[in-house]
Amino acid sequence: MGPKTSTTEIACQADLGGGITSGGGFSVLFPSFAQQRTAIKQYFQTVSTQSYPEYNTTGRGYPDVSLAGSCYIIIVGGDVHFVSGTSASTPVVAGMITLIHAARKAAEQPTVGWLNPALYASQGSFANDITSGNSKCTVNVCCRQGYLAASGWDPVTGFVWICRLD
Repeated sequence: MGPKTSTTEIACQADLGGGITSGGGFSVLFPSFAQQRTAIKQYFQTVSTQSYPEYNTTGRGYPDVSLAGSCYIIIVGGDVHFVSGTSASTPVVAGMITLIHAARKAAEQPTVGWLNPALYASQGSFANDITSGNSKCTVNVCCRQGYLAASGWDPVTGFVWICRLD
């Protein structure tokens, strides 16, 4: 959040007027993969606070990528609505990946396949690094636990995908 009000971009936080709070964390069911382990290690070396003992910091980190989380304009039955959250940004990311696949096919190249290793291998070179904000507060409740946005991949925003024409 931030660009729509010409302020510094930070992770979406409901307590700061974002409408929603960025989510993320680490799976207790699925292990991280090799490229992601490096990003997770870098994250915990970067943040100024230690994780809470009950956090699983070895599981699959999420999100891998994110996009703007609030104020998407949609039209339903001719009426304009503003929506926020994963259900708004996920179709946009899927559309961007579809365009990448179409461009590769037109160039007679194979599709990307499992995208995640490439995302982490790039170390976020395609991303707009969000380094401020956290996942501690909702509209009604703030907790002492949560994750902090940080340089590089983090469990609040992942890599924040931007669309560049270069």
